[in-house]
Amino acid sequence: MQKNARQLVFSSVNLFLSVMGMALAVKLTMIHMALMRGEVTGGAACGAAGGLLDCRAVAVSHWAVFLGFPLAVWGILGYVAALLLSIISLQFKACREHALLALTVLATFCVAVDFYLLFILWHEVHRWCVLCFVTYAVNLALLVSTASALGKSPQECLKLLPETLGAFIPGPEKPVAWFFFGVMLVSVLGLGTLHLLFSQFNQRELRKQITAFVEKTPPVEVNIGDSPTKGAKDPALRVVEFSDFLCPACQKATRFNEVLLGAYSGSVSLTFKHFPLSADCNPGVQGNVHPQSCQVSEAAACVGEQGKFWEFHDRVYQKGPDYQTVDILRDVGILGLDPQKFESCLESGRGKDRVRGDAEEGKRLGIHQTPTYLLNGIYVEGTMTPPVFEAFFQAIQDKDRKNRKSQSQKT
Repeated sequence: MQKNARQLVFSSVNLFLSVMGMALAVKLTMIHMALMRGEVTGGAACGAAGGLLDCRAVAVSHWAVFLGFPLAVWGILGYVAALLLSIISLQFKACREHALLALTVLATFCVAVDFYLLFILWHEVHRWCVLCFVTYAVNLALLVSTASALGKSPQECLKLLPETLGAFIPGPEKPVAWFFFGVMLVSVLGLGTLHLLFSQFNQRELRKQITAFVEKTPPVEVNIGDSPTKGAKDPALRVVEFSDFLCPACQKATRFNEVLLGAYSGSVSLTFKHFPLSADCNPGVQGNVHPQSCQVSEAAACVGEQGKFWEFHDRVYQKGPDYQTVDILRDVGILGLDPQKFESCLESGRGKDRVRGDAEEGKRLGIHQTPTYLLNGIYVEGTMTPPVFEAFFQAIQDKDRKNRKSQSQKT
């Protein structure tokens, strides 16, 4: 009686942990799918873009996909199985020990995978995901809870395992097995169909179009010089962005830039080029779409002389089109810059010269809108969502490999 009571208590705990884990996995799946659609979601729980804690960068990393499906989707399936086993252990006394042992095996496997994923986050992605950490804690708690409920030694569990596997193979007079595999089959088919409908089919066509575009487009030479650059020191893909600080599309693009830099750390660098949409400092445009953008760009160039360009860049883009030039001096003070050096830079015209130089280069390259990217010299106009960026990255790498192979054959 005491044993049954203990098992019922721990089975209730398992039920709660399974529901909690499923909710987290659904949240991570929604973040992944939103990023694929070109939306940045997740809120504060995901951390700050570009920071060490950034679940979005983790979500779009190629390590976050297994057999074509996000790990979060696999997580949902795992928690569905855990939930079913918890229900069985609560409602079917004859199958209770088998359900608890099956759940112990499942939790052990999940914890082992979690340790591997922790290593990947530390060694490859270089970003951390708080929501992922919570799922790891849930899996560990599930393992402790089921093992405690079972109350058997590892040797006893191994001896009982063949019998447990047999109990969950569907057959005559095995309603519990049919219930378990029926629900799991429906879950697999449902999640698989939804994922294919919302992502895979569209991405396949997207990759095809981008590969064809990259193949026929000759790259252009871009002068990086001492323009603000961050990311990989020796990148496989050099991204140059021509941007306007007061451009709404550029504000959105900046959020994705940080996610992509995090997801492809070690492989990608980002260089910023000024391209204000104002004829006051940009010979490549007509009119004044953003009349104050020249002043903000010149200020950013002067801030860059004191090594704080990206910090100023982030502060401006937090407000985007709502940023006011009267806030420039306040932000210079907040960033701890020398105001005299900053004023001297502006008065000497060095900031204006740098902005005009970038704008003239943009004009030479035929750029006429923001944001415009050059990926190893290949034009990409507009915001780059993760699927678009991944397709360009893969297509450019494939093209580079073909070119190197062709050159080696000639020599």
